[in-house]
Amino acid sequence: MNVKLGATILRTILPFFLTGSLCGQVSLDYDLPGNLVSQSPQVTAIPVILRNPVSQVVSAGQNGSFSVVVADTLSVTYQWRFNGATIGGGTADSLLLTNVSAASEGNYSVVVANSSGSVTSAPAMLFWDSVGDGLPDSWKIKYFGSVTNVTASSDAPLHDGISNLQKFLDGTNPTNGVGLRPRLTVAGLNGSVTVSPDLDKYTLGQQVTLTAVPHAGFQFVGWSGSLVGPDNPATLTMDRSKSVTAVCSLPLPYTLDTTNITWRSGGDVPWFGQDLVTYDGLAAAQNGPLGNNQVSWLEATVYMPADGTLTFWWKRIPSAGRTLTVIINGVAQSGQVPNFDWSQATYYLPAGTDVIRWSYAKSFEGNQGFDAYWVDQVAATVYADPLADSDNDGLPDLWEYHYFGHLRDLGTKDADNDRVNNHDEYLDGTDPTSAASAQPRLTISASGGTVGVSPSLVQYSYLQAVTLTATPNAGFTFIGWSGDLSASTNPATLTMDRSKTVTALFAVSAPDALPEALDATNLSWSTGGDASFFDETLVTHDGVDAAQSPPLGPNQQSWFQTTVNGPGPLSFWWKSSGEWRAAKEHRGKH
Repeated sequence: MNVKLGATILRTILPFFLTGSLCGQVSLDYDLPGNLVSQSPQVTAIPVILRNPVSQVVSAGQNGSFSVVVADTLSVTYQWRFNGATIGGGTADSLLLTNVSAASEGNYSVVVANSSGSVTSAPAMLFWDSVGDGLPDSWKIKYFGSVTNVTASSDAPLHDGISNLQKFLDGTNPTNGVGLRPRLTVAGLNGSVTVSPDLDKYTLGQQVTLTAVPHAGFQFVGWSGSLVGPDNPATLTMDRSKSVTAVCSLPLPYTLDTTNITWRSGGDVPWFGQDLVTYDGLAAAQNGPLGNNQVSWLEATVYMPADGTLTFWWKRIPSAGRTLTVIINGVAQSGQVPNFDWSQATYYLPAGTDVIRWSYAKSFEGNQGFDAYWVDQVAATVYADPLADSDNDGLPDLWEYHYFGHLRDLGTKDADNDRVNNHDEYLDGTDPTSAASAQPRLTISASGGTVGVSPSLVQYSYLQAVTLTATPNAGFTFIGWSGDLSASTNPATLTMDRSKTVTALFAVSAPDALPEALDATNLSWSTGGDASFFDETLVTHDGVDAAQSPPLGPNQQSWFQTTVNGPGPLSFWWKSSGEWRAAKEHRGKH
């Protein structure tokens, strides 16, 4: 550690007045730090320290420095000390330390003396910081046991909102909160906040009164952040550092352009009317700024003399995600989400009193509390023509809004995958979004026989049981069922939990049926497995007949085979559920 000293003298002459008729001038000499080094007339007294040395944190590559300011420097001497020991050459009013290291950490003080006596400054601490984050190594080791397992910005383990660096500067214990000096940050949305007492930092447990002052035309609706609720003024206990925002709102009927709707807002922080982000250029509602696991909701109550629609414009910022839910009469709606720019939403409203709620629940720490949604120009309107079909898909618009919340589904689509299309569900008067609401249809096909259906209806009730009986034509044998019924029992029972298609499989019962089906009567064929291939006339390549595999259960098989002399090509047509394809194989000598 090296020490460097130096001073420069400045002089000024001021008039002075003494008691009685004596008057004259005082000559004052100062050095650059502002110390008085001489004056006349001269008065000698014990030195008075006006400014003591200040503690500091020094990291590698930096210099340390201390200085002292005294009231009268006439014939004053200085002697700097390190942990009580004299520093050689440290005899000026300032001390510069170079090549600072861990060994430089300690208490520095200065003895100021003149002919009348001496005085010692309050000690100032130089702390060594090896990583340059503002926290002394010795402080980290004292409280955390290591230099590397703690950061200046963290507030662990207390998580009280005050960083380790601030706790060091405050002189508090970062591990138990003793002596904590919490801070308070306040803000106003469409208003301001007065704080009493208004301090830079508070004592632990101190009570603070906050009063929201709305801007002209706005009204206070609630607090956000470390304080929630509608009280104004409100009292806050400073048991940790806190951040509070006063939320003020324009009247909601004016904000949302409505006269026939009753509005209210609530949750941890209510929605509020503001005029900064709008669709119509006047005002729009915005969700309250939330903390983690908090909720903000906006609610409308409207009476509809007949079925109609609710329309409104909405938008969101990208960081808000898609966590705004529209709830109508207690049922969460789906199918529509706000865009990053204004878009219009339309929902079905049944006749009677309807309650609509826009609810935003923040379940994670997103964009530091600014996960914003906006709603504007809300209208509840009776639908003039309940059968109007603006997109010409065979489905009335009002019916589509009722069940889908939009007009994007077509009449030919099957929204609930029950094999009854949307148009048939509309005609049936069933719910196209619930398979349990369907009136399923049954389609039967057969070749080589007939199928009796009991009961035989155009459409069935949900889960109704139907009995199918296969009757072969002359020369045919019943093999089994395929499609939505996979069995070989006859009769068989089918449960109508959706629309279904069933095929009865019949085979030619003649002994040479399989060779005829394969158009190879000159070969000897055999079949085997859990069930045998059979001759059928329903699916063919040549328009006459073909061999088909039987209905099989899990882990079952079926095969047929023949024996020929080679070599020579083997060709045949085959298919599964696709198109017929030709196959050709080279046959070796057997």
